Amino acid sequence: MVQDQAKLEQEKLQAVVQVQLLDKKDEIASYAAGFFVTKTGYLLTSFHVLQPFLQDKNLRLKILPRNYTRTLGDVEIVACQDDRKIDLCLLKVNDYQPAAYLVPAKITFALGHQGTFIGHCGGRDFRVVKGKLKAVYKDIYEFVTAIKILDEYHPDRNFKVEMVQMDVEHCGGDSGGPLFGEQGELWGVTQEWININGSAEKFYLFISANEVADYFEKYKNNPSVKVPKDRMYIVDFKARYDEMMQLKKQATLPKAKP
Repeated sequence: MVQDQAKLEQEKLQAVVQVQLLDKKDEIASYAAGFFVTKTGYLLTSFHVLQPFLQDKNLRLKILPRNYTRTLGDVEIVACQDDRKIDLCLLKVNDYQPAAYLVPAKITFALGHQGTFIGHCGGRDFRVVKGKLKAVYKDIYEFVTAIKILDEYHPDRNFKVEMVQMDVEHCGGDSGGPLFGEQGELWGVTQEWININGSAEKFYLFISANEVADYFEKYKNNPSVKVPKDRMYIVDFKARYDEMMQLKKQATLPKAKP
């Protein structure tokens, strides 16, 4: 039985986070998504989302759940990529317990079924997009190297990785977000799109849930590396708002007569 889709979407929104990289001026350098896969705080996103952060010590990481009053600050990096250069990173968040999560599990895909993904394309926070499953590629690298692709596409990751294709578009701000089915089951993680030479068709791709399940089981107990506090963008929005309102209140109080 198909679940109430509006209710399901609201539930899954609670599993999704904003993942931003900020420069020295606290300006957004990149914008993407991630999502919780356990109630204990394991979080998935794409490796290419975190890669600049791992390479540039001047960048800070901002992770913000939906409708939450502060950013997350106690974060560990459990694993990034593997020997196939799969475009995934597994994190562990210790200062937040998600209200919802998407369980990594093996799945049998059925073409034509409706799926939903959540991301932040173009700065549109937590947008929900529906589409139909168009294709499953057991080895996306084999597929893209067997045909003529655009010159600017250089496959440098996801070797021998199963991916699924949807019939609706996504963009960079959606990377790392979840794709799920009508029962709320995880279908995959938003990836990239490719364009075939001589064709107007674009291939909107997601790393399949089968890959995600294997990756999580393999690396969930991996020794983690704690992200230093000074590399995290930590702010309590409620405390900041309360302080601002207090200052505003004080400014309107009548001054004492000398």
